[in-house]
Amino acid sequence: MTFTVGLVQGGGPRTDERVDSSNGDVTPDQTEYSPFCSRSISLHLIRGLAGLVSAGWALVNFAMHPILAVGAGVLAVLAWRGCPMCWTIGFFETVARRLKAGRTSTH
Repeated sequence: MTFTVGLVQGGGPRTDERVDSSNGDVTPDQTEYSPFCSRSISLHLIRGLAGLVSAGWALVNFAMHPILAVGAGVLAVLAWRGCPMCWTIGFFETVARRLKAGRTSTH
């Protein structure tokens, strides 16, 4: 059984260290990241575009199709994994993860 330890600057769980409860060792874990982070930059940009189109459609068509507009708004929130700021944070985390992976693979 493993548990995440520590806190990052933003107050969320730290995901770069894990404690194995059987022996107490701290080992790096490269598979866990923020819930806002995507696997690739292009996937993250596609999610952002999908959220932007959904939110725009919801705002433009709210008067004529209120039920569909609410559904489009929910779709935007799901695509962004929260608000637009959550998407932006995830974008920077995705880029940072990609840069970090590029640095470690060349050494």
